[in-house]
Amino acid sequence: MYEKILVPLDGSPRAEEILPHVVDLASKYGSSVMLLQVVEVKMVGNGVEFMPLSEGWELIRKGMEEERR
Repeated sequence: MYEKILVPLDGSPRAEEILPHVVDLASKYGSSVMLLQVVEVKMVGNGVEFMPLSEGWELIRKGMEEERR
C-alpha cells in the first residue's frame, strides 16, 4: 500500500512521537522511509549555525531492526 513514507521532523519530541508508527507501517508494507529534517538556521557572525535533528534516524533504524527479528 505504501511504497515510500516521507517523515518530516523538526527535532522536537512531539514530532518524533510519530516514529514508532512509521516503523510499524514500513514493516507492515515493506516501505522505504525517508526522514526530512527541518532545521532552524541561525546567523552567527559571518557564518551559519545549524541546529541538528535529535536522534530520529537512530530510532527508526532500531525499530526496523527489531521488526526484522
